[in-house]
Amino acid sequence: MSLWACRFSFVWIIVSLNWDREEMQAEQQIGLPDNIAVFLNVRSLVDFENAQIVPGHFARRATDDEINKIRTGLNRLAGEYRRHVVSLWEWRWDDNHTQTVRLERNEWRYFVIAFRGDNGTVNDLSLASNISTLGPDIGPILMYGEWNSFLHNPVSFFQSTEHTSQKGESAFVDLTLDGLQELSSIWSKLTADRENPVWQTVNQLHHLKGLPAYSAMKFLGYFAVLESLLTHMPDPSDPYDAITRQVKKKMTLLNNRFDRPLDYAAFGNTPPETIWAKLYRYRSLIAHGVIGRGNQQKFEGELAALRGHDMAFDLVSAAVKAVARQSLLEPKLLTDLRDC
Repeated sequence: MSLWACRFSFVWIIVSLNWDREEMQAEQQIGLPDNIAVFLNVRSLVDFENAQIVPGHFARRATDDEINKIRTGLNRLAGEYRRHVVSLWEWRWDDNHTQTVRLERNEWRYFVIAFRGDNGTVNDLSLASNISTLGPDIGPILMYGEWNSFLHNPVSFFQSTEHTSQKGESAFVDLTLDGLQELSSIWSKLTADRENPVWQTVNQLHHLKGLPAYSAMKFLGYFAVLESLLTHMPDPSDPYDAITRQVKKKMTLLNNRFDRPLDYAAFGNTPPETIWAKLYRYRSLIAHGVIGRGNQQKFEGELAALRGHDMAFDLVSAAVKAVARQSLLEPKLLTDLRDC
């Protein structure tokens, strides 16, 4: 069985769980899928209980037996000092984010992608999810059969769970049929052409998962990806060719073409072009070492319109995803736009 362990920079650590083979064979005989990939940030399934994402791969709630195996795997991954990781699926923060509340068992957040065969398609789905609107985070993979193991990418796994632990409810998503359809569409377009430049984007975003969510460098990384999608090297003699102006103008143009336009409501009455000028200023302060050396940046003065790092990052993240999706729909437009 092929694990596709190195494809698209996935580095899997294999944790042997030594489950009883006779028990697994009995499970397979009653029709359960061979393998499951665990969603790390799905709170609920909306309007469906079991739906095919792509051929042979189904999103659904984990069975009781699968939950037990997932908990075993997560506990082994977490180790003695990170036992709280498992609680992310069984507890939630209260409304004030001051204490955790245990969920009823039927509210536990163990949701999976069930599939047969190797994990190559799951890897592709995980990469495609990096530019989807909802961004369901696909984590460890429970492999039956000859592997009998729990596979995980250690860097992205621990950063994802740490992010969820810190952000609480806002880190979770409600998985809808529309969200699954969008993910399927992205996957279809990507896998139809392995030379598509958008592969570079989804891989770059995969690598950035290894940085803490609050990291100024992660913001800088996302902005760099956005620049690579939208801009060309400016002509020093042409003041109208500056990167800032390119980003502002091109984001305004593209937002009118997005199926899901970017939401600027959180920034009040500040015009989008002004917001992008402020975002670029924040990016430059990080790049030149003014921000990101241990002191939390106060968003005041020229940065006051951004409200804070989280809001700034959320907008840039949403923009990167939207531009990448548009590039799948209109590749010639994005190429021409980048060059103009």
